[in-house]
Amino acid sequence: MMLFNTKSRKPKNIALSVVIIIAMTLSGCSIFQKSSDKEDKKGTSIFNESQSQHYTRASKQLGANKFDQALETYNEFIIKYPFGDLSERARLERIFILNKLKSTEEASVAVDSFIRQYPLHQNIDYAHYMRGVVLFEKKRTTVIERLAGAVEVNRNKNNFEKSHDAFAELIKKYPNSQYIPDARQRMLHLRNNMAAYEMSVANFYASRNAHVAAIKRGQYIVENYDQAPAVIDALKLIASSYQKMGLEDKAIETQEILEANYANIEGLNAKKKTAKKPFLRLPNLNPFKKTPKKS
Repeated sequence: MMLFNTKSRKPKNIALSVVIIIAMTLSGCSIFQKSSDKEDKKGTSIFNESQSQHYTRASKQLGANKFDQALETYNEFIIKYPFGDLSERARLERIFILNKLKSTEEASVAVDSFIRQYPLHQNIDYAHYMRGVVLFEKKRTTVIERLAGAVEVNRNKNNFEKSHDAFAELIKKYPNSQYIPDARQRMLHLRNNMAAYEMSVANFYASRNAHVAAIKRGQYIVENYDQAPAVIDALKLIASSYQKMGLEDKAIETQEILEANYANIEGLNAKKKTAKKPFLRLPNLNPFKKTPKKS
């Protein structure tokens, strides 16, 4: 007794084979179509490009400010060529792009990884500089959140300090770095913001009639952030708090210190209002960007 009809097997097998061949043919056409989509304007497939050609393509996209496209190309390049000088350069430029795209968390991981892996790289000063810049951008994001009412003020101060420390480390380790002038400007801005943060805490205490706490916070600002714009407000708050506590002598003494050190208070307040403008969007510096030679 036969369990299978051997006569009907052959036609079925032939039909199945035909279906498979047609499917493979269509799939092949699809692959070639995708391949043709990956060709550049000159008709050269990117699958056949060399390492230098691949890097040049990514670099051109970066130069044209096509950051999303450039990031994808750099990611592909680093996966394909994980080692070598061009790979290291690509990793640095990728950090620059991530920061431009506001991917600060990913940029922070990338820059820390680069510093660990390539501590003697010829552009390691740029990596340290970018570490500060990335934290600086994190700071700017959280300040915006604070102004919008979504406050995490302790995190704000933490990012202020980390960014400041990163720039300080750059200056200490690489005193001749071309990025130091920009780092110093950012440090000044960060220091003023840290003082402003402390001032916001002091104002909070004062608004709750916690005058002793407000005075202590104000004194901390005066002692630790000399020349910061917030020092003037801190002295004013200290004098006001003493007065509200009925300590007239202390209030007068503080007012005299304020007038002796900051005679032109209104003028200083005007500077305070304009001091932040140059720092709202400081340019990031690309170490590989070619500058035209002076004739």
